[in-house]
Amino acid sequence: MKQSTSEPLENYNNTEGQQTTESSQHGITSDYNKTDSNGKKQGLWIEEIGEIRREQYYKDGIRSGIYRQFFWGNLSILGEYTNDKESGIWYYYDLGVLIMTFENFTVNHDTITNEGDKRRYIPDYKCYYKAYHSNGNIEEEGWLLWNEGENFESDFSIEYGTWKYYNEKGELTKTKEYKP
Repeated sequence: MKQSTSEPLENYNNTEGQQTTESSQHGITSDYNKTDSNGKKQGLWIEEIGEIRREQYYKDGIRSGIYRQFFWGNLSILGEYTNDKESGIWYYYDLGVLIMTFENFTVNHDTITNEGDKRRYIPDYKCYYKAYHSNGNIEEEGWLLWNEGENFESDFSIEYGTWKYYNEKGELTKTKEYKP
């Protein structure tokens, strides 16, 4: 991965454990992409791969705090990690327009049947998903299940329970039950 040379939005102060906003205009240098004496990531990490820029925080090598991803300079994902797991509400944007959110992340205990081999299994995680029309009204919403090693945006997630679908005016047009 390529280390960014541009100024981060926030810097991490390892001695006090607090984030502070600092500007390069005041002669303060950047302090990010640091490891401690044990080689564990600490504080703000900025990584750029092609046109994607990721800004995330680590504590003792574990993702912990705000996560931001930019595509072509535009915010595309905003979320938060707690102990290396997604938490809070994750927002996904396309050129500044909110297109979907994920929230209520939890360990899953619901059993489903694999359509291919008809075997029953329990996906590892679940979260609540909402997609939005371009005018900001909800388009669809419901629970998603997925396995460890994948994430909530992967092609391997599966709809579960009652899903609701809305027209562009925000009016409920149908519901569908996804059974195990």
